[in-house]
Amino acid sequence: MSLTGGLLLGLPWSVSSLFFAVFVAWVPLLVLEEETRHHPNRTILFNYAFLSFLLWNVLGTWWITQAQWLGAILILLANALVQALIFWSISRVRTSLNIPLLFPFLMVWMGYECYHESWDLAWPWLNLGNALATAPKLIQWVEYTGVRGSTLWIILTNFAIFKMAVTCRERGLGSIVPMGAVTVLLVFIPALVSYQMFINFREEGETVTVALGPVADELRRVFDIVLTAHDLALAAVAPGVPVSELDRVAREHIAAAGYGDYFGHGLGHGVGLEVHEAPTVSSRSKAVVQEGMVFTVEPGIYLPGVGGVRIEDMVLATATGSRVLTRIPKQFRNLLAC
Repeated sequence: MSLTGGLLLGLPWSVSSLFFAVFVAWVPLLVLEEETRHHPNRTILFNYAFLSFLLWNVLGTWWITQAQWLGAILILLANALVQALIFWSISRVRTSLNIPLLFPFLMVWMGYECYHESWDLAWPWLNLGNALATAPKLIQWVEYTGVRGSTLWIILTNFAIFKMAVTCRERGLGSIVPMGAVTVLLVFIPALVSYQMFINFREEGETVTVALGPVADELRRVFDIVLTAHDLALAAVAPGVPVSELDRVAREHIAAAGYGDYFGHGLGHGVGLEVHEAPTVSSRSKAVVQEGMVFTVEPGIYLPGVGGVRIEDMVLATATGSRVLTRIPKQFRNLLAC
């Protein structure tokens, strides 16, 4: 059971096409918890869990051994140890309080994932929601929930399947119909909602840079520089203004901050029936902003070997200035933050 759980947990990270394994990966561990929670040896569940989580860490993050093998081994052992302690603690809480496992599991495990992104030993790579990163059609709603929404979906589905298995074992196959219906709905409703969002997506000129975990100080500073350049250019939009002036406003702000050499493209482009149309919003363009014109404003800074930031909105030139047509907030966001 322990090895089976570790294998199922590790598969989505080692073979991306097997992402769906994560929806049943916790079931073996939940079975072990149910069978051992009253065992005289209170550490037996911890031992099983550590073996399972160690296999998960090896399958999911073996590649770090290519950087420094001894350090990698210590990281794998430490992370598996922390995960085993968390799972064992969840079991002890439910046993002490005599409550269903789901409640402490949701609170403690999701709290652990949140904390595991910000403390000194942060290692969020194996956060459950990341297992679905290679299935974007299924998780379009993470735009609103963040990766924690994927984690919640995975946990609830595993518990539903576990409950169905327990019911079948105790009462027979016919008794699983109600729980089976709940499980099917739990799996397919979020997937169908996401797929509808995916197929109804309309291509627009919009780019948002977000963080997925801890951010280097320089990149955080670069984000603010690009956002200010973006806002300055938007404020300069008005009928009669040369589009080259919009490019100049943004480019001078970035250059003044010391990153002029890393903004290597024009400020934007026109948008019509196609995403990229005239005019080109750049320093070489002779076009002038006219009322009714739609174009993008998308300054960026790209640092080789470090990272990059681009912030883009699609705007409509109006009689008095501009109206932003795109909708996603451009403020700094860390999708893995609590």
